[in-house]
Amino acid sequence: MPVVPPLYFGVVDVRDVADLHVRAMTHPEAAGERFPAAAGCPVSFLDLARILAAAGFDVTTTELTAEQVRAAAETDPAMREAAARLGRVPVIRTDKARGVLGWRSRPVEETVADTARSLLAPAPGYSNTP
Repeated sequence: MPVVPPLYFGVVDVRDVADLHVRAMTHPEAAGERFPAAAGCPVSFLDLARILAAAGFDVTTTELTAEQVRAAAETDPAMREAAARLGRVPVIRTDKARGVLGWRSRPVEETVADTARSLLAPAPGYSNTP
């Protein structure tokens, strides 16, 4: 993408989700409880781009303004959804998972960089050469 919209969302590493599931299945105080999972505070697409750029990936670190998103939403259906979410930063509380289960997540920076490397790596046993 040449630019990113100013949208925020939670990030969590699949390895941390698996760890949380195991803890929840085996801890006696977890029965009947819900444990939201997130690594730190919500991040924006710009935060993700900056993390990826710092990890050596060639990505844009230019963010649209809210006004640009609203203008684009007039003709682009995908931007209409983005415009509807402007200014909303989700709140994801992990206090219970940390307190009851002793769960800790990896840093967002590690999760994002590891995910990008994983997505770009060839699948084991697969070659894209003829």
